[in-house]
Amino acid sequence: MTKQQLRAENLKKRALIENKAAFDKAICQTLFAQPFYKNAKTVMTYLSYNGEPDTLNLATVMLAGGKTVCAPVCRGEGQMDAYLFRSFAELKPSKMGILEPFGTAFVPPEQIDLVLVPGCGFNSRGHRLGYGGGYYDRFLLRTGAVTCGLFYGLLKTDFQEEPTDIPLNVIITEEALYAF
Repeated sequence: MTKQQLRAENLKKRALIENKAAFDKAICQTLFAQPFYKNAKTVMTYLSYNGEPDTLNLATVMLAGGKTVCAPVCRGEGQMDAYLFRSFAELKPSKMGILEPFGTAFVPPEQIDLVLVPGCGFNSRGHRLGYGGGYYDRFLLRTGAVTCGLFYGLLKTDFQEEPTDIPLNVIITEEALYAF
């Protein structure tokens, strides 16, 4: 099966999850218990979209806990940068409908301690099946942060990664934590 076919199949599976709120809670509880999360001062999080594990509630907890929180802003040519946000009032939908910060400060990649990464799936070698644009792969090359994918367990699949696919340090599902 091609990556494009796997993406389509996994997006269908993800849309059918019935216990999403319980799964999201389990993912967050596992994340909050990790030393890499507790020690992180600056966290870049994706802002959940289209059935991804919820990070909006997660961002609320991070902000209330005093963490510096930033989120991705995609630019042309497959590039992505991180921008600070301190409240949801500083977010607006992008052209794709994904929330992103606006009018806020740029956060240099080297100042980020933890990056929470989305995707359509993951494999047993720590690679994520992204959405096909390569934005996160290119961004992760620019940061020394701990990289953590948040996924639903049923999206674990077998696929062959490409040389440009950047492996994650950790993947958290509602059932398990995988460290690589």
